[in-house]
Amino acid sequence: MIPLLSRTEALDRVNHALAAAKRAGATQSEAVLMTDVSALTRYAVDRIHQHVGESNAQLRIRAVSEGRAAVAAGNRLDYQGIDELAERAVAMARASEPDTGLEIMPETPETGYVDQTTYYESTALLDADQRAAVVGEILRRLSDAGQDGFGALTNGLSEHAVANSHGMQAYQAFSDVWLSVIARAREGADGRQPPSGYATAANRDWVELDPQFVASTAMEKASPRASRQVPPGRYRVLFEEEAAAELLSYLGYLAFNGLAFEEGRSLFSGKLGEARYPSLLTVRDDPTDVRGANLSFDFEGVAKAPYTLIREGRVERVVWDTLRAKQSRERTASGERSTGHALPAPNTYGPMPFNLVLSGGESDREELLRTLDHGLLVTRFHYSNTVDPAKTLLTGMTRDGTFLVEDGRIVARTQDLRWVDSVDSLLKGLIAVGEQPRLISEGPGYDLRFLSGVLAAPVVCESFHVTGSA
Repeated sequence: MIPLLSRTEALDRVNHALAAAKRAGATQSEAVLMTDVSALTRYAVDRIHQHVGESNAQLRIRAVSEGRAAVAAGNRLDYQGIDELAERAVAMARASEPDTGLEIMPETPETGYVDQTTYYESTALLDADQRAAVVGEILRRLSDAGQDGFGALTNGLSEHAVANSHGMQAYQAFSDVWLSVIARAREGADGRQPPSGYATAANRDWVELDPQFVASTAMEKASPRASRQVPPGRYRVLFEEEAAAELLSYLGYLAFNGLAFEEGRSLFSGKLGEARYPSLLTVRDDPTDVRGANLSFDFEGVAKAPYTLIREGRVERVVWDTLRAKQSRERTASGERSTGHALPAPNTYGPMPFNLVLSGGESDREELLRTLDHGLLVTRFHYSNTVDPAKTLLTGMTRDGTFLVEDGRIVARTQDLRWVDSVDSLLKGLIAVGEQPRLISEGPGYDLRFLSGVLAAPVVCESFHVTGSA
């Protein structure tokens, strides 16, 4: 792959941006640089239909002048381009409203960054021919089984550099690879929707990813079996890792967010310390877990560290960025500080936990199934949306593998289901947690490459509200 800049070159660009902003009249400034080299092999039915690569870069300069702030972004990394971007940022700041919060920046970190491996040569060396060979073998296996395949294999490199006028200096290089497989039985003469299965895998290290295991998982879900229609109602349910990860992602977005917490929109506003869930539930945000999308600092350059958010059912904390922590201190004298969860400024979302980990339990798959006398197994959700953010109430559909379980055995495939339920009530009814969480990711994205995801284990919940067929 095309090489990235390097620590020296990347920090040179962000420091040049700070100097340019100062020359243009900024009293404070911040520069955030992201670069990536990305490759993609996408396939459908029985062939590869996209086999592409690209490189990209973005430099964001936040400038403060006379208490007014603005952010300008561009993709020129030559000195003249950086100078022009800095001048634009300062001009925009002078034309902006004062005291919007954009002028709040972190000071130099008191502690250093976690030294961890986030770049693997095996991923960098995965080339177009190798990706095509891997996808070709997956398609051959699917064809032999009478199934069509849909999905993508993508790998890439990225780097992230942050500097500000208070002395912040941070740099990290990353690699990541992501594979998705949808296996779908070929349509029969009856014209009914053919069964399908879904599986993904993500890792920073290509050596740790087993593409044929991913394919086998999807193929097994799409294999022939009896089918039954499931009526609306409440069911005990086994959510596999993909579904469990989506529920936790929504909990992170809606409830662990410091902005929502401070504004009273979070499920946990005023409820920290409450023993809310069964004791087998522990949720962390751990950016140092090498099984996940590990990283050492946020988009403000603040050092990341592991935090326990729910410990044995008790809600302990939410996450903060610099601005929202300052606002919390001013309003409540809470003493909050940034926990290293800032998104790129400006943003209206607030701080986000990017590295959620559901602590694994002691139950293997067969033991989880045995908790279901009459229930459902859900592989993943599709088109989930928020109904009531403060209650974590969601609606969505199941997809690519929904099964009826009786007496601990999968007895039939069901139709895709429409559901309405809250993450809160599902977790209150938590019965069992599977062992060995694995990284579930939606991929590195379509803009600048950035891997995130949830280390999720399968879970069994007492009551899942099915409202109809999808």
